Amino acid sequence: MVPEVLREETIPGIPPDDSRILEVDVEGYRVTIGLNDHSCERMVSEHKSRHPHCLWLHALRAVGSHLICCLEGKGQVPFGTFKEVGKLAIEYSRSRGTTVRFAALENVFKPDGASAGIWQAKPYRTFDI
Repeated sequence: MVPEVLREETIPGIPPDDSRILEVDVEGYRVTIGLNDHSCERMVSEHKSRHPHCLWLHALRAVGSHLICCLEGKGQVPFGTFKEVGKLAIEYSRSRGTTVRFAALENVFKPDGASAGIWQAKPYRTFDI
């Protein structure tokens, strides 16, 4: 079940359907979801500069949404909560898989020459939903 959207934002100058960023609450953790290349680009770059210790999630080997689970002022995410966030990564991607990769946002980087919305992480870990 997808949590209720707390906030929806668009990027000025880009059509709303191409720039949506959603924010949801998952068991007390703020989760931000980029819905396409433009929104993922903005969301990751802006959040990374403000909160590098938050968590980045993305469906493994899939095209789709990037998610950020904000840890600001909180400790480690309980595994059950983390798994719920992972389910959102799968649901908002175009993946038929069940594996999610995650990393501290400080380990997420833009590969040389990558287009908007393309991000990688080293090191990263995975878990199955």
